[in-house]
Amino acid sequence: ACHGADGVGITGIYPTLSGQHADYIEKALNDYRSGKRRNAVMSAFAQTLKPEDIKAVAHYFSQQRPALQTLYRPTSRFTAAK
Repeated sequence: ACHGADGVGITGIYPTLSGQHADYIEKALNDYRSGKRRNAVMSAFAQTLKPEDIKAVAHYFSQQRPALQTLYRPTSRFTAAK
C-alpha cells in the first residue's frame, strides 16, 4: 500500500521501488525479517514472506519501469560575459 502497485511511493516519504535492483530489494526485505533493519511496518510485513516470496517481490519491482528519469538538458547556448 505504501509503495503503490507500480512501486512508486504514495508520498515522498516512501521510497520508489520500481526499477530498483532485485538484489537490493531482497537484501532489504531479508534485513527487515532478521531485525537488522528496523521499521515496524516493514518488519511485520517481511515476517509474512517466505524466501521465494521475497525473490518474487524483488523480481517484480526490479522489472517495473523506473518512475524517476534523468532528463537530457542541452548545454546553454549562452556564454558568460567576459
